[in-house]
Parts: sequence; C-alpha cells; structure tokens
Amino acid sequence: MTLHLNPELRLPLFEQIERYWIYRIAAGDPAPGERIPSVRDMAQQVLVHPNTIVNAYGCLERSGIILPRRGIGMEVTAEAPRICKEKRESLLGERVRELFSEAEQAGMDRAEVVRLVRDIMNQIGGK
Repeated sequence: MTLHLNPELRLPLFEQIERYWIYRIAAGDPAPGERIPSVRDMAQQVLVHPNTIVNAYGCLERSGIILPRRGIGMEVTAEAPRICKEKRESLLGERVRELFSEAEQAGMDRAEVVRLVRDIMNQIGGK
C-alpha cells in the first residue's frame, strides 16, 4: 500500500497520513511490535513538513495505535490491529452513508446505488 497525499482533498494532510497508517495496520502491516518510519524519514518520503507527521503520529499515539520507544522509534501496539479495524470500518462506513444520502437526494433508490457500486467495482477490478 503506497501513500499518495492529495492536497486537493478537504481532508488535511496529517489526517491523510493518519488514515494511511490506520488502513495499513488494519490490513496487518506493520504488525504489533514493529516500527513505523521516524518523523524525519516519513516527512522525507512524502515530502511534507515534519510537523505534519508529528500531528499524524500524535493522533495515532492518542488512539493507542503506536507507542514511542525511547531510542527505538514508534512501535505498533498490541491493540493496534483491533483499534485500526474498528476505525477503518467507522471511517469507510461514514463515507458509504454519505454516498447513500447523496444518492437519495439525487433521486436514486438503493438498488440503483448498489448496481452502480457493483459496476464500478467490476471496472476497477481487484480483490
């Protein structure tokens, strides 16, 4: 999974970075006990100011997803996969609710929306 920041989104860059790690950890990589890149390394990888990474990592730390280890770096906690799976479901669930709400305002019924989603899924392929 590659991080692609999009400055055009309404979502601030630090939240895009936070979500990237939430989704990756929910998918099992990195695993509990493994480290994520340092603030400096991550900032260089995605070409943002280190404070942006500090903000993202701070959110992850407050959520119990990562833990600073003196002299080692930021480590994924044992609880992180469960927390991240719950957060992933919540974040994506909210987007699905927004989709259905907008579709309803556009006069589409649920069957039409489901058909549209299936068509798009078939077009993009994947799992």
